[in-house]
Amino acid sequence: MRSARKFRQRTSSGKKSVIAIAAVMAAVIVTVLILPGFIDWNRFKDQIESKASSLTGRQVRIHGPLSFRMLPRPALTLEDATIANHAGASIPQMLSLERLDAQLGMLALLSGKIQVANFRIISPVLNLETLVDGVNNWDFLAGGLDK
Repeated sequence: MRSARKFRQRTSSGKKSVIAIAAVMAAVIVTVLILPGFIDWNRFKDQIESKASSLTGRQVRIHGPLSFRMLPRPALTLEDATIANHAGASIPQMLSLERLDAQLGMLALLSGKIQVANFRIISPVLNLETLVDGVNNWDFLAGGLDK
């Protein structure tokens, strides 16, 4: 009888350990999924603009608000954004848009990658032109960073 009692006590402490681990994992998951909704993503606007500008070779600006959420599906929203045109273009902005909504892949995001599953652009104005020297303004390799 004594050995049976010890087994029950160990099983009880084992259940407590499993419950504690499950509670910690649940807290981490809830934090990862809910916390992004409470962050002011506008604080990171300069960093996002800088990274986008270096990737495109053109000045990228987000003039309006920026938001990100994880639930029910990861989504990024930005408003009033522009991408500068090639230095020799007749219009200063190659692209301006009222709003961009992008839904992101959850698993890719959790693994540190960005995968756009779906996106919607509201009121885009895209100015495409071939410059006098024959360069197309949509050729981002030819444009360099417009300063």
